[in-house]
Amino acid sequence: MKPCLDNSSLQHIKFILAGLDFRSDEKFLLEQKEYLLKIYHLSCSGSVQFFTTAITESEINPFDKKNSNKVQESNELINKMDIQILKAPFILDDPLCKMDMPNYVLDGAEKCGLYEQLISNGIQHADARHIVVAESTGCTHFITTDKRLINSVGSYKDGFDMDILIFNPKGFIKWRDNNE
Repeated sequence: MKPCLDNSSLQHIKFILAGLDFRSDEKFLLEQKEYLLKIYHLSCSGSVQFFTTAITESEINPFDKKNSNKVQESNELINKMDIQILKAPFILDDPLCKMDMPNYVLDGAEKCGLYEQLISNGIQHADARHIVVAESTGCTHFITTDKRLINSVGSYKDGFDMDILIFNPKGFIKWRDNNE
């Protein structure tokens, strides 16, 4: 098992640990809260090695002095959870790469055919590149709190040339509990 956490999951874990409220989709995210904490504890305890694609607020905001504290907070959480960051040639514009942060591993090449399939089916560029990096580096699960992405691709991979399963945190923990 090689699970990958996306940016939204990590940001929501950050919110929970900081005692902050969720900004949107309150009901859905409240349902995910205990499972996000389970993922956090599994990772911190070393019970499960999690991975992530190069993630930061850079997808929303340009990397500048205003944003550098948020980038550093993300890196601190990644280090605390001992998450390995996957990278591929087409995501080297990410601030964590620019800052030469530790934890980066390069493991495989992008799977461009999958990227094109996802884009042609309405998946946004950033989401597609994260899924492609996770898939091309051998991740088995892609965990996200992005409801739009879950509804677009979900754990149903029919029609996509991919082996990775996409879950919300609750779905991943339930899958893990049933398959241990």
